[in-house]
Amino acid sequence: MLLCLWYGGHWGEEGGYHLVPVIQSKDLVNWQFLGNSMAQKPNWKKRGGIWAPDVTKVGNRFFMYYSFSTWGDPNPGIGLAIANSPEGPFVDQGPVFTSEEIGVKTQLILSILSRIPIST
Repeated sequence: MLLCLWYGGHWGEEGGYHLVPVIQSKDLVNWQFLGNSMAQKPNWKKRGGIWAPDVTKVGNRFFMYYSFSTWGDPNPGIGLAIANSPEGPFVDQGPVFTSEEIGVKTQLILSILSRIPIST
């Protein structure tokens, strides 16, 4: 029997969204909401949304790496939350790193990408 878990969504600045919702399906057609992956939004950044989660089993625990930033954030970061089951709840462990800590200038990447010609 197929059982698929999906960690999706986004937690925006304005609230009202699920906090990385966990949903499951047995057939990839019908989905059931299981709950939010975390009880509360991480607070190691003053502003930003949680997005692009990736969950990996490490030993007997589940590690969820996630992005934490706002649009155009000069110092986005990657965080880590850990759970004992893939459904959660995940407990935030704080930042793994921020762009400033590893010396990555996010505006440099945007500048380079804006110069790449797009052909149709």
